[in-house]
Amino acid sequence: MMNDQAALLSSKDSNYLLHGNHCENDLNIEVFAGDLSMIYENGAIRYVKAGGNELIRMIYAAVRDSDWLTINPVISDETVETSTDAFFIKYRAHYNSRGIDFVADVRLEGRSDCTLICTFEGEAMTAFQKNRIGLCILHPVEGCAGNNCIIEHGGGLREQSFFPEEISPHQIFLDIKSMQWFTHGVNCRIEFEGDIFETEDQRNWTDASYKTYSTPLSEPYPVTIEKGARIRQKIVFSTGRSPGTKESRDDKVVIRLFPEITRKLPSIGTCRSYRQRTLTENEIRILRALHFDHYRADLHLFSDGWVEIAEQACSESFEIGTDLVLALFFGDNMEEEN
Repeated sequence: MMNDQAALLSSKDSNYLLHGNHCENDLNIEVFAGDLSMIYENGAIRYVKAGGNELIRMIYAAVRDSDWLTINPVISDETVETSTDAFFIKYRAHYNSRGIDFVADVRLEGRSDCTLICTFEGEAMTAFQKNRIGLCILHPVEGCAGNNCIIEHGGGLREQSFFPEEISPHQIFLDIKSMQWFTHGVNCRIEFEGDIFETEDQRNWTDASYKTYSTPLSEPYPVTIEKGARIRQKIVFSTGRSPGTKESRDDKVVIRLFPEITRKLPSIGTCRSYRQRTLTENEIRILRALHFDHYRADLHLFSDGWVEIAEQACSESFEIGTDLVLALFFGDNMEEEN
């Protein structure tokens, strides 16, 4: 059964301070969305984990003034409802400092199918200048660095990219409509609404994360927000995991042939079909459930269209949640393959 935060605050052992500024509260609650666990603190979601492995460092709303200073909100009308595998949180945030007067309603929802939905809807109470207003996501370097990432752009174009291992001085992903990557055996996906998002390397500022934020830095700033102007953004984070799914694919099946000797089963993968069309959603669901070790694609480099096949295979391996193995064939015809 869902528990209202008021019940928590009425507890005799409660250390929570009852006042308007959430940043001074002791409220720190672990909440769950299916197999995912995370912390709700100071209006933000922190440390989204699966099986103890961190997938997302932080999801939060930010208001930055014309000097890039962060305006801390006063949080009110806060409601926290939780169950063993879901939660719903809502609050009102009033950003009122350094000439900025902005009020936003924030909703954070965790569902039992391992989905997080974060909605930010705000209105300017007066005209002011800003550099940024909206939702931000921090991605941990560990578990992401060097991993491939599929970026879907505003026009529907999908691009194969990766989280850099070396510090990148430039934005690493631009014009993001959705992003998908595979880490710690989990297929992660984020969809964005309400603005143009991009990703930068926070290690340039000594933070061990990558940050995805709204409003590209290529656009002029600061920008004047007129009184009454409204801003709405939404992000949806999902993992494709269902309740009861094992926390990690790292467990290995061990065959004991002799009391003192152990041997692992060989890694078993599957091979991509030679047909032209991509995998259907049902086929992806079946292959993902089988937990193959890898997804093999044959590339005949002497034939036209091998680049498109490679891109399609890369996308499908992400959807399945396995490593991609490419078999390269050279020669002028099939008889000369090596």
